[in-house]
Amino acid sequence: MTLLALTTSLGRTPIDKHTSIAQAYTLAIAYGLTAIIDAPYLVLHHRNTNAWLRFEHHHISLTKLEVTNNHRQMGSGSTMLNHITKIADAVSLELQLMALSTKEAEKPGLDQSQLVAWYRRNGFIGTDFYLRRLPSEETLDKAA
Repeated sequence: MTLLALTTSLGRTPIDKHTSIAQAYTLAIAYGLTAIIDAPYLVLHHRNTNAWLRFEHHHISLTKLEVTNNHRQMGSGSTMLNHITKIADAVSLELQLMALSTKEAEKPGLDQSQLVAWYRRNGFIGTDFYLRRLPSEETLDKAA
């Protein structure tokens, strides 16, 4: 397997993709999450919430964040997203995602506008579908 030299999306410290996923795995375990590396994915699980992070060349794609139906709107998704943003900050990578609500009628969950608003409250910017979150300035200042 070839190691690729990567640079964060803000052009900061060069990093290695495989090192980033290994660091993210270590952090996830420290946060009490179950973590599995299935390169290029890091799969995270905590209680009734699962997340799939794909490590790309200059960012992390949050490809899926899933809370089981009977545990929605209880803070589980927010807890997982908080862990994910801390991990992305620690490895100085931008988070990117496509927000797509899977809310079913008469079941708990967020519709599309509520989902986008939730991501925006958590530091994401972008359209009503494609969103991204830059690493926190505090983290980037430490890396510089």
